Amino acid sequence: MELSELKNYLRVEESMTVDDGLIGGLEESAINYLERQSGKRYKESEPLMKLCVMQIVAHWYDNRQQTATATNELPHMITALIRHIAMCSLYEVL
Repeated sequence: MELSELKNYLRVEESMTVDDGLIGGLEESAINYLERQSGKRYKESEPLMKLCVMQIVAHWYDNRQQTATATNELPHMITALIRHIAMCSLYEVL
């Protein structure tokens, strides 16, 4: 997806470019994570997959500190989306 779309979702000003590389890397990692956890191929045209990736990116972006606490677990919304995508036969298997 476009970087500007992700930045808008994260509520990061378009003119703030210092985190552009980080946001792009988080997007790529989120897509890989979704595919590996669900066993389904990511398609940006699938609204639930796109929402899931944006949610993962937002969670990782907002929780960049390295801690061993439960606060770094993915929120229920994300795990529910991944579970749905994994179980739904409408999505392409890897």
